[in-house]
Amino acid sequence: MTQDFLDSTDGLDRDSAPADADNADYIIITGEHGDMVDIDGDGVPDGKLVDADGDGVPDGVLLDMDGDGKHDSMLVDANGDGNMNGLLMDTTGDGRFDTMYVDTTGDGKMDTTVMDTTGDGKFDTVIIDASGDGTPDTVMMDTVGDGEIDTILADNNGDNIPDILLRDNGKGVFEPIARLRNPNPQDG
Repeated sequence: MTQDFLDSTDGLDRDSAPADADNADYIIITGEHGDMVDIDGDGVPDGKLVDADGDGVPDGVLLDMDGDGKHDSMLVDANGDGNMNGLLMDTTGDGRFDTMYVDTTGDGKMDTTVMDTTGDGKFDTVIIDASGDGTPDTVMMDTVGDGEIDTILADNNGDNIPDILLRDNGKGVFEPIARLRNPNPQDG
């Protein structure tokens, strides 16, 4: 069994020297069952590297975050840039990933959340924090279950608070159906 040490600036750089172990975020353990990942440094694998496209470069890391022996989370390279910038989670314990957090801007903060809110196995809600302040600016939903976004709650006046509700008119054009009262009157 061999070990490689990784830090967050390396992504999944398998060539890091063992001298970096004190600063490691992940430890790769290569053994008879493939490349495993030790997140907490206790020597027990917490996850498994996944090469989804077969190119020899890890595209994700399956993780057991709650220690029950089942993979319930997966770090992913959501945009193909070689960095683990997304997190898939099974938040209900049913064995299916129902929530995904993604850093779409590359600043290290998860700014987009995609969820299956109905439990049908399809992602139907997207929450975006475009301003990076931790508050959702836009929520997009598939309310009829056809796989298409049909409703959008958005910030219309730039104060980072959603204040307008838009609905697809059936022709692919989103039209306002409600304006929401701004809870911060000083913002306009």
